[in-house]
Amino acid sequence: TVLHKAFGKQEEIQQNKEVCRMKGQYYCMRYYITYHCNSHCHYCNVWQEERFRNVKELGLEEAKELVKQCYQVGVRYIDFTGGEPSLNRNLVELVRYAKSLGIKTEITTNGIPHSGGTMREMAAYVDKFNISLDTLKKDVYRVIRGVDCLDEVLAVIKEIAAVRRPKIMAAISRDNILEMEDLIHFARHNGM
Repeated sequence: TVLHKAFGKQEEIQQNKEVCRMKGQYYCMRYYITYHCNSHCHYCNVWQEERFRNVKELGLEEAKELVKQCYQVGVRYIDFTGGEPSLNRNLVELVRYAKSLGIKTEITTNGIPHSGGTMREMAAYVDKFNISLDTLKKDVYRVIRGVDCLDEVLAVIKEIAAVRRPKIMAAISRDNILEMEDLIHFARHNGM
């Protein structure tokens, strides 16, 4: 089975999927749907470590089978993450499929737009939409994230807010620790 294939070897568990155990049953799954990323965060190991570079993504049917088998063993919550999950062209369809089974869904994204689809489309289907935002300063964003996309990410946050209330996630480091009040104010001001 796909589930056995995904969870049968310790190495594959750590490289592809993570299942949380709750009250002795499988309840939630953190699904690293891709290890590709359009950011280079200094605190993230996904883009820096060789072991993640050539991990093959599951095809749509195989990924659906994995989601189905996880549902059959009790999974009722999936966080689609990565790398950058929105870079996987099957993300929206997989989220829809999980929802059709009654599974609550979450996406954790860096919010950087790309040609593969709109964040707004993805936000329409999930129960929880998380966007990483570590700073409101362009120069600090570039240092932390390794790319110059702060304006685009802020525009995506506004776009998502028109569909649902996103959750802002910040990785606190010496580069941004003094900005936490500003981020909290930004979140409150934008209804998050």
